[in-house]
Amino acid sequence: MNPLTCPACNYANESNRVFCQNCGMRLFKKEEEPAVPTKKKKKRDAEDPVAPRRGRTIDKPMSREELHGRAGGQRHSPTELFASAISILIRLAVIAALLAAIIQMLRPPADVPPVAPAFDEAQAKAFESAISAARNTPSAQVFPIPFKNANSFLAQRIDLKPGGLVRCLRCYVAPGAAPDKFTFGSEQHMIAMPVYVHILFSLHRDGQAMTARPEAMSIGRLPMPSFAVPWMARTADTTAQTVGSALEHLRKASSIKISADAINVIWAEPAMK
Repeated sequence: MNPLTCPACNYANESNRVFCQNCGMRLFKKEEEPAVPTKKKKKRDAEDPVAPRRGRTIDKPMSREELHGRAGGQRHSPTELFASAISILIRLAVIAALLAAIIQMLRPPADVPPVAPAFDEAQAKAFESAISAARNTPSAQVFPIPFKNANSFLAQRIDLKPGGLVRCLRCYVAPGAAPDKFTFGSEQHMIAMPVYVHILFSLHRDGQAMTARPEAMSIGRLPMPSFAVPWMARTADTTAQTVGSALEHLRKASSIKISADAINVIWAEPAMK
């Protein structure tokens, strides 16, 4: 067999040797000699030496439109930009209006009376007896009912049960803007925030009885639409039922005038016994 010549020291080694016996160099047979690797050009590079590449190249720089498109942007016309700006302004106006409405709802009205302590049972019965006695007086005279006493009587008669997110703390009456008007209000807590609901009533003589008609309503200082007034007035009707005989005497009055601190009642004739 042909000896293997060492490429380093030219020593003739046996054909079955792997390393040179003289210098220890690795021996290769002719058929095992590795070919020198050559880089293959890509087909695209061979066809087009100036191939498109990402980004800017020396051979072919990208235009402004190409750079804008690579960045993912879009070019808008002035009309589209104006329409987009108007849409954003409308949304901001709606959000601002909602925030303003919420702030107005949380603001207490100017005519909220102070909290009146509730009557006990004896004081409540004495209050009812005083109204009944004035109703049975043989001669017509003005009988004033202070708003403080009226609200203390309401606080004793109305059973306010604890609620969930919305809880009613008290109901009260307050003078209106005219002698024949008064306000029925309720103080409520909505998620620990005080909210006041006011309903404005006007007094009218309807046959043999005085009636109260709802005219306007507001939550805090935000006026409510007129269609909501009758629906919310049912709350006042429910409260009025708890007053009992005192309200019946007031309904039979000949005249009721509202002043800044009292409800002034006149009965023209005594009650029939």
